[in-house]
Amino acid sequence: MKQRLGLAFMLAFMLTLLGASAAAAADFRTDTSITIGEGEVINDDLYLLGTTLIINGTVNGDVFAAGTTIEINGTVNGNASLAGQDITIGGTVSQSARVAANSFFLMSGSVGEDLLIIGNTISIDSGGVVGRDLILTISTLTLDGTVERRVAGVAEKVTHNGSVGAGIDISVEDLVITDGASIGGDLIYRSEKEAEIASGAEIGGEIAGEMVEEAIDIDIGFALDPIIIGIAGLITTAVYGTALLLAFPRLTVTASNQLLENPLLSIGMGIVFLIVVPIVSILVMITVIGIPLGLIALLLYGIALFSAQVFVSLTIGRLLLSFFADGNRRLIQFFGLLIGLLILFGVSFIPYVGPWAPLIVVILGFGGLMMAIGRLRHEPVRGATQPAEG
Repeated sequence: MKQRLGLAFMLAFMLTLLGASAAAAADFRTDTSITIGEGEVINDDLYLLGTTLIINGTVNGDVFAAGTTIEINGTVNGNASLAGQDITIGGTVSQSARVAANSFFLMSGSVGEDLLIIGNTISIDSGGVVGRDLILTISTLTLDGTVERRVAGVAEKVTHNGSVGAGIDISVEDLVITDGASIGGDLIYRSEKEAEIASGAEIGGEIAGEMVEEAIDIDIGFALDPIIIGIAGLITTAVYGTALLLAFPRLTVTASNQLLENPLLSIGMGIVFLIVVPIVSILVMITVIGIPLGLIALLLYGIALFSAQVFVSLTIGRLLLSFFADGNRRLIQFFGLLIGLLILFGVSFIPYVGPWAPLIVVILGFGGLMMAIGRLRHEPVRGATQPAEG
């Protein structure tokens, strides 16, 4: 039951960021694994949240999906907004696709209009077709298929083996145009080195390569001792954590309680939200209307990440002090916060362990916060332990 409530809250949070109005007939689905069967037809917008999401049927509307693995093998007669680890389109998206992914594959499928991608490794196979523009901010692009109009954006490496109808305008570190490639218009690129253009490549327009200088390293003339930096951060976090306990005692203590009661679920929630929130925020900012909403979401995301260490430190301190005193007393909570911060500060200097500590703390604390918000939403009175005066 707790997992279902958590997933429901995650879906609500994602939809809020997307600025979507929840139409009564829209199809909302949350589960670990969701498959839309080959014969299934959905005559409305489809919202999916889970781990493995597969669409083999037909959606006569837009698709919004966030998960680890996402596959569209059927037909989407609308737009697709996708955020995940590994995303594959082997079917048809009749309008535009907006994608944020670690790896993306456009197999023997098609996107009818624009394909906007933020991610790492992008591959468009020989059977893949983009009906209008391919706009990207990525690490690696392998283009074996067809882009009907233009390719534009930023990438580390682009290998073009396919067909681009109008032209390419890109900032790139490595650009390779092979013998089998064709470009209907101009090839414009900005790079630190010359592009590798095979003699057999067909380029209908001009080739304009602008060589840019390497980034200039700025030497500030001194380096601060990491211990001094750590102490300054410790003091800042202690002041911030104290203010957080005073201003939002129910939320802070409830987040700590969730870490004590459900540490494994907190880790899972933390990982999911750590990945989904920035991806969805960036997707929202792709549209001009969504820029303010996306920036606000990223600002709140940053505040939540910084607050994570407060929740984890408070939990560690309360756990240790519970052997000697009531961990729900306010004075004990303040002492617990300081003790927890000191412990985390010491852990950060342990070889092999220290570099991983911040990530673990963020995942735990972020997960505890999300669970606390979900709990307080559904149980506004009983959802948190009120701190007693001490």
